[in-house]
Amino acid sequence: MKAVQRLKNGKAAGCDGISPELLTCAFGLISSCLHELFLRVWASGHVLAEWREGIIVSLYKGKGPRNQCSSCRVISVLSVPAKVFANILLARLEPLLASHRRQHQSGFSRGRWTQSLLSDY
Repeated sequence: MKAVQRLKNGKAAGCDGISPELLTCAFGLISSCLHELFLRVWASGHVLAEWREGIIVSLYKGKGPRNQCSSCRVISVLSVPAKVFANILLARLEPLLASHRRQHQSGFSRGRWTQSLLSDY
């Protein structure tokens, strides 16, 4: 439920056509189906094809000529259920990784930054 609540409404649906609003508004109705799907993916180790695909979109930054690559940024629109599954995995793995990580190997960890690493010396 926490992973679904973290979804931002108004975002595009992925290749499967499932939008964040569908999961947030109908979560009570589809939560058991979504849970069963996640259990099957976990047990089998096989990820759905739609979860491995993304729609690549080029967005104009708002400055410079529109026909130059440097004036655009590229995003990939991914499957919303796949994002929920990834957030669940991340939430379960982060505490394990944090407990086994060496102190100086935390460059992109929450609450740590370069200056805190330098102050440890």
